[in-house]
Formats: sequence, C-alpha cells, structure tokens
Amino acid sequence: MKKKTTEQKMLKLKEQLLSEDVVLALETFTKNMKVVSRAYSKLKQITAMSEGDVITLGRISADLGIKLENTVVFDLSLHPMLIPDSIQKLKKLKTIEEVYKNYHIIENTYNQSESIRFHKNATGIISQAGELVCPSILSLKLSTGNQVIIAPKNYKPKALDITLSIICDRSLSKEAISEIKEIIEVESPLKGSLLCVSKFDGIKILNHKTKFDVDAIPMEEALRKECAAIEKLIKSYNNNGDTPFRRNILISGIPGIGKTTIANGIIKTALSNKCTAIMVDEKDAIAAAWGIAEELAPSLLVLEDFDLMAGDRFRTQQSTVSSSLLNLMDGAKEAKGVLTLATTNRIGDIDVAAIRAGRINRHYNMAYPTTEIKDKILECHLEHYKINRETITEVMGGITNFIHDDKMTGAVIDSLVLAIKQCENGNKKINNKEMQWILDGLVHDNEASTDTIL
Repeated sequence: MKKKTTEQKMLKLKEQLLSEDVVLALETFTKNMKVVSRAYSKLKQITAMSEGDVITLGRISADLGIKLENTVVFDLSLHPMLIPDSIQKLKKLKTIEEVYKNYHIIENTYNQSESIRFHKNATGIISQAGELVCPSILSLKLSTGNQVIIAPKNYKPKALDITLSIICDRSLSKEAISEIKEIIEVESPLKGSLLCVSKFDGIKILNHKTKFDVDAIPMEEALRKECAAIEKLIKSYNNNGDTPFRRNILISGIPGIGKTTIANGIIKTALSNKCTAIMVDEKDAIAAAWGIAEELAPSLLVLEDFDLMAGDRFRTQQSTVSSSLLNLMDGAKEAKGVLTLATTNRIGDIDVAAIRAGRINRHYNMAYPTTEIKDKILECHLEHYKINRETITEVMGGITNFIHDDKMTGAVIDSLVLAIKQCENGNKKINNKEMQWILDGLVHDNEASTDTIL
C-alpha cells in the first residue's frame, strides 16, 4: 500500500513538472538561448576581425610621419548632439579625408544578422544599443600644412559629455585644438537656440513661447535696468567687446509674482541676439550644462527653482547643494561667455554659500506689484487676449478694485483676463453677476505655496 502511494506521488510530481506551462517555458528558453548563441558567435567573429585590423597609435604616428614618443592625444569634450554635426562640418572641408575605412566591413558583412544590427552615421558604425563600435577616423591638413588625426571616442547618444580625440605632434597641439574648435563651434545648429539639459534625457531643443517682449513687461525700474544690462553684455560679446562677460543673477519672490515671465522675456532677448539659452531642470545636469554653454557661447544658463538645486546643508538632512555647483558659480572653473539667471520661490531654503557675494552678483527680491504696475499688467493682458473693451465697460470698476488688492500678483491678473476672454459672447456685455462668478473662482497665490508654473 505504501509503495502504491509513493508511485502515485511520483506520478503526480511528474505531471506537475511536465505541465503545459513548464514545457512552454522550456521551449521559449531554448529558443532564446539559440538567439544568444548566434549573437555571441557573430560578436566573436567581429572581435577577431577587428583585432586583425586594429588601428594602433603607432600606425597613426607612422602615417603622420612623427615619432611615437612625440605623439599626443588630446580629448575635446563635446555633447553627443554636437559630435555628428561637428564631424559633418569637418568632412566638408577640402583639406580633410576619411582614412582607415575598415568599419565598412562590419556594416556590409554583419548587417544581415538577425540578432545584431549596425548603422552608419557621421561618427562611424553604431550598434543597435547606440554605442560606437568603430569610429570614423579623419585626417585633417591644418592651415599650416601639418596633418592631424581626428576621431570620436566613447560615443553614447544619452551621455552628457563625450570626447573628440585629436592626435598630432606634441608641438602642434595648441594650434590643432584652436583650429578644430574654431571649425566646429562656428554656426552650430544648436547655437542661438533654447535648449533643455537633463541627466536622463540628455539635451533637447525647445520652441520658445512667451507672451511678452521684455520691454513690454511691467516691472520695477531696477529690474528693467538689469534686463537692459544683460542685452548690452550679449551684444558686446558678439561684437568682440572688452566688457567682462560674467554675471550671476538671482530673482526671488512668491509664486505668481512674475519671475518666470521676466525670465522668459530675458530668454527671448537673448535668443534674438544669437545667444544660446539653456534651461537646467536638475542639479545633476548643471556641470554638463555649463560645459555645453561654454561651447555655444554666448550663453544664458537658466536655473529655475534654484532652491531645489542648492538647498541649505544645515536645514535639511538631504542637502542639494554640491561643491561642483559652488565652484562653477564662484569662477573656480572660469566659464567663458556664460551668464546665469536663477529664480526661486524660497530664498530662505537656499544654502547661504550659494548666494554669497561673488557667486551671485545681482539679487532682486520681487515684492507685490505697486498699483501702477498692476494697472499696466492688466493692460498688457487685455491687449494680449484681444479683449473687446466694449464687453467689460459695466464691470471695469469692479475689475480695477479687485486687482488693487495689496497681495495681488501678476499670475492672478492673467487668470482673470483669461477667464474674461473665455466668457466673451460676441459683443454681449459681461454683467456684474457674471464677473462676480469669475472672481469667486480665481485661485490666489500666497507666500506658503510653491507653484512652479505661474
């Protein structure tokens, strides 16, 4: 009886082990292993082929006609988006030719594989994962007649910083670097654009949209003079002026007070003067953004919600301020052709080290607007939304009384005029009852809120 029970248990166990789900899983695993095996086999073939035709520094030195001990490799840091464009510019020169074309073997021979795919772009052969398998290597004749070799290195599309290697005689290094930088930096498609730099998304080109030119924005006289000073600095830089191009500006104030509106106006001024504007949305991307800003100078670096990037070390256990940020701001790494504009709702949350003299050159704390400025803000929005003035004649007094509140902000006035526009019905006048409904539904800003949109 015991033997029969054991046999029954064994049979039941066998049925469980060889169930349909288990068999399907085993079959899937076997198929996957075959794909992996084929991929591994192809990679071994590629490795063997590459090693047989490896391009050594000694070979390059010999082709350049210089001694190996006099050969220097200089790495020029660039953003991945700039690398293909830079190489395309170099390839258009009459004094350059592509050499060491062994990468075409990879493209032609192994692109038929089901499991491994490659494609060619300006940088060379790129794997399916986006990494550079074999670089495009260029030989450039400098204006002096001397030759150098150029090739991208460690190309990864989502990296924030990669290198363009320049190989030449040690005595030519400064000359080569200067001439190559001059070629690749002039008229970059990113220069004069609005960019957003992120650790995870890399760099993106943004379309800039703003309601008002900076000259049309109602603001205190001190801030207006600052906006004019920024434009003057940019124009001086573009005209090779001798005015020092270094300025770190901080604008603080409660949400809705107009910081972002003014920042957008300054960005529009910068872009109209062929100045690159770069927005940084996280502290981990600041160092890379600073490097890109130098490459695309003149540049305006915009750090919104600066308190999230430079939080006080002594107020919270998880401080956001970093020594690299402080070093960048105080000029330990001298940023050439870069202005910085930071904004914050919470000036008290920022580490004092980040806003001391020398790191922040100018600070403007925006108070609630004066009655005169409120009236100008209202007029700006009425013009922007193309409000039919005839429709608000009966309620204009109530609108004026409402916006003259001591703690009124520009964002609330914007919301008010937008709501009026949405209630317009042809030439029909808005009555007091309708206006009261509009006013009752408006959201007001206060000093405790931390909104980053208005």
